[in-house]
Formats: sequence, C-alpha cells, structure tokens
Amino acid sequence: MGGTELSTFCDYLKRLPSDIVFERIIKKSSMPRRIISSTMIKEIAAHFSTEKNLAEVFSGLSPESRIKCSLTYFFNAPGLPFDGTGLDDELLASFLVYAGNNGQGMYYAGFREFEQPLKKLFCQTLVQAAQVKPEREAQVTSLHYSIKDIAVLIALASQGKLVKTKSGEMSKSSDLCIKKLLHGAQSIFNTGIPGLRPVELALHYAQQKGILCLRGDTFVLSHKRALEWFEEPLETRCAEITESAFLLFGLCRKSFTEEMLPQHGGPWLSTASLADDVKNEFCAIIKMLAYCGLICFYRSGTDLVFTRSKQSCEPRDSSFEKRTERHIILQPDFSAILPQETPAESVYWFSKIGRLDSLDKVYKGTIDRKIICNSLSMGIGGEELIKHLVMWHAPANVMENVREWIREFFRLFIFNGHIIVSDSEKVTRQLLSYGQLADCIEPILADRIFRIKSGKEDKTAEIIASMGFDSRPPWPDKTVKDDDIGLECAGKETVFMPEFRPVVDFKKNEPPLYIPVKKGKYSHQLKSLELTDRIHVIDYALLMGTRLRIEYAGSPLIRKGLYIIRPLRLIKGAQAVIEAESGKRSIKKSFLLNNIKKIGVEPGND
Repeated sequence: MGGTELSTFCDYLKRLPSDIVFERIIKKSSMPRRIISSTMIKEIAAHFSTEKNLAEVFSGLSPESRIKCSLTYFFNAPGLPFDGTGLDDELLASFLVYAGNNGQGMYYAGFREFEQPLKKLFCQTLVQAAQVKPEREAQVTSLHYSIKDIAVLIALASQGKLVKTKSGEMSKSSDLCIKKLLHGAQSIFNTGIPGLRPVELALHYAQQKGILCLRGDTFVLSHKRALEWFEEPLETRCAEITESAFLLFGLCRKSFTEEMLPQHGGPWLSTASLADDVKNEFCAIIKMLAYCGLICFYRSGTDLVFTRSKQSCEPRDSSFEKRTERHIILQPDFSAILPQETPAESVYWFSKIGRLDSLDKVYKGTIDRKIICNSLSMGIGGEELIKHLVMWHAPANVMENVREWIREFFRLFIFNGHIIVSDSEKVTRQLLSYGQLADCIEPILADRIFRIKSGKEDKTAEIIASMGFDSRPPWPDKTVKDDDIGLECAGKETVFMPEFRPVVDFKKNEPPLYIPVKKGKYSHQLKSLELTDRIHVIDYALLMGTRLRIEYAGSPLIRKGLYIIRPLRLIKGAQAVIEAESGKRSIKKSFLLNNIKKIGVEPGND
C-alpha cells in the first residue's frame, strides 16, 4: 500500500488527542492523569489488537457497520467514503478503522495488523450479505479474454495500427480497430469509470513486459519480447495479468477475493445489497476480475451476480493452448476464420500474413499481400510464413499465390538508399531495358548490383515502384533495435501511491479555512480563461490548498474528460505543466496547461 496507510494501530493512537484515548479506548475519563507515555500507548495497542478483542469489537457493531467495516478492508485504501461525522460514527468510534484524507475527500481505511486476524470474519460477513441463488449461467466465463486482447494489440502494433493523437487519445482508426477486435472493448466489460478499462490494463501490461513501447505517437513492437512472452506458460501469463490489474488499479485486496471465492462451485454473490456509492466501483472490480479470468458473472437488472470461474481453478501448463487449439480456417478467397480458442501466438503469426477485420463469435480476417511484404521487410523469413500456412492447411491457390508474392518481394531491393540489388538475370534485363532508368543508375556488377547516381535517389525509387517492385530490403531498420524497444519500456510505468493523511482532530463546528468565491475567475463554475488567468487560478489553489475542477482536452497517457485535481506544483515554460493528484486514489499526473479548456475552484479545502 506504500504511503497510503498508517504503519500500525499504535501510530494512530500516538496521533490521537489523549482525552479521546482515555474516554474512548481506556474508558476511564475520571483518571487525573491526562498524559500518555509511549509505553502506555504500546500496552493499549497490544491489548486492543488481540484476535479475541478485535472479534468482540467487530461482533458488537450493527449489521450495517459490520458490512461497512468489511468493505473498508476489502477495498484497497482509501476505502469507503466517510461523511465526516467524527466519533459519532459507530464504525469510526469502534477504532477498527480510521478516517483519512487523500486530497480528494474523506475515506475510511483499515489497519494492516487487523486484516489477518479479522479477514475470515470480514469475508463471512460479505458473503452472508451478498449470497444469492443463481438464476442462470454466467455470461462471462473465459479465462483468456485478456491474453487474446494482448495478442491482438501486439498484432495491431506490428502493423502500425496503434497510434495516439497529440491530445493523448487513440486515433480514430486505432480506436475503431480496438472496438472491433478486443473483448475488453465490448459493452459487457464497460466499467463506467474513466481510467479503469480492460484495454488500459492490456496496454499497460504489454508495456510493462517490454513487448510494446510508445515512441512519439505510435506503439512499436519488440518481436523478440513478444515471442518470449508466447513461450511462457499460460498459467504464468494469466497470473501476471491478474496481478497487474490489482497493482495498477488498486482494485481490492486479492486475498479477500480468494477467501470469499476459494473455488469454483462456491457461493454466488450479488451486488444488490450494496449502497449506491459503493456499487459502481464494486461492479467495475467484478468486470475487471472477470476480464482477467478470475471470476465469472451475469447481469441481473442493474446488479451483477458473480462467482469464481471454473477455468481459474484448473491447473494450466505450457501445452494447454496447444491441446485446446482449433486451427485457423483459411478459405480459397483468402478470407480467414480464427476461432476464439486460437492460441495467442497463432493470432500474432496470422497478423504477419493478414489483417483481422472483426470479432463476433470468431475473429474474421483476410490474407493480405501488403502485410506479407511488410513482414518480409522486417526480417521475418518467407519460410516462416509458409510454415504457418501449411500448419493451418491453406488451400492450394492461397499457398501458390503467397509463394509468388514472397518470390517477387526478393526480386530486387535498394540498400542504403543508393545501391540496387537484383536477384536474377531477368530482373537485371528489366532494369537495363527500362529507358527512364538509363540516366539514373550505373552497373557495379554487371548482372546483380547497380549504383544510383547522386541526386537521383527519389526519382529512381519512384520509377522502380511504378515497375511493380517492392524496393525495401529484407531486414528491419538497423537504427531501431528490437532489444532497445523492450528495454525502453519494460517496467517503465509505475503507480503513484499518494499520502493518505489520517484525521485525528474531531472537533466540531470549526469554521472552514476556505470560504468559496461565488463570482469571478476564482469561482467554482467551469469557465474558459486566458492562459494568464489560468495560471492565476492555479497559483490561488496552491496557496489556499483547494482542489480544481478542469475540463481537459487530453494528452499522452491522460484521456479527455472532466477531472478534479489537487495541484502540487506548476512547472512554467513553453509547455507549462501542472503536477497534480487526481482520482479517488490520488494518482499523480502531469496535465498540460494549454490543454485545460475550462477551470473552476472546488468548494472546500484539504
């Protein structure tokens, strides 16, 4: 949890006013001594933290507070919203939780040392409150949605189809490909929470593994890292993706999920008993875990009913995909059908031969000469492509045409921009007999190699292309090394864990430190301002400790939308940037000042 929680219950007691400790925990308000030594604090904490006492305190709570307490520990801190009623709140007064501020609001949080002794009680409470009898089969059951989606993203990147705009969003064509081809982009997995999407998980994981890297506005692929990933056992890959989801999004405590739903055939749980302020996030977590294959669910009105998936409880070994593989079906008209059981590696290799067009119950695609030539120009051997076509039982006419395309690709290429290499006497005769090339090239070796005359490079390339030749050499650009791509991105992204400040002063009726401005540029209304005025508003928020509401046009790694942020600092310059904490978990982000379209000051302070 990093810096989001207190280290121990003892630390919390040290921060509390001594009169609260005496009256609420020791429960001896008449004692004349009002100073608590460190030794006494440790003794109080040790007594309170025994498993027996914790269980008694928890059992003494009302049913509603027991559920709130259990959910607080189920969610990663910060947990449930806290209404700020102080020690009049039954749950806060139990001292099983504390309240804290992460800059975005007040939330409950749990103590680390209480989690293990109370985990079984927490899970039993949640299961009892949520257990239902299933009415039908689950809608989402596959273990491999995320694996297939990552393979498709790899395929799209290898074809140059994953591109971002200057605002940081996917280009229209890239977004269309994602919506057409990824399971995680389908409505069943729509979490309704910005920044919490299966597609973002798949992209993040691929970058963490060094398979994909964002260079400029385009995702590029490490072919070597992709092949290494395909060789990893399926069970390992599934576990890594699930772990990445827990770490990236801070979904919930993984141990609670496994305790509540230890195996397939266990209880079915429903979100129907949850309060509205919790239900949306809980449903989003269910969808993300279903995408990772850990659980399965079906919709019931506005609620989700879920249980542990059968596939997540079955052992997987490295040969699982091979055993369950259904071959890609290639048609004489060059169309292709890829069953959903197609291994991720086969999806990738198909992308070296053709394009994926759509996903319904199966992937549909088309073998494409241009894609084959692109693969050859990246150094993938023609024999490797033929090997996969043979494995997939390609029709004879498809095999014949692809072999011819490969032969034609190797007929000629231009090396270093000024050397033409011919692979046969026939091609050489074509070059020598083509009149427009006469004043552009000169032979070095009579039947094989030609030099392009200085200043004629572009003209020669155009003429050769018009003759039907693909002049690219059969190896990748040496200036972009495959290993460099993997090293550049592997493990690059980190999740910022903000400070979660405990609330220990429960005095009532204190005047607010900040009085909202009703009109003008410092008001709470969203408004378009000139650059100078935007800077004034940000400086004002930094001075007063207030949050800002902004309408953001988007930038690399930050989507277009409305955000509530707590500014940390303003970095001025040609590309001014605001470093700020955003979202419920106060993730640190850098917003471009020029991309803030509207801005307003949030009422209240931190």
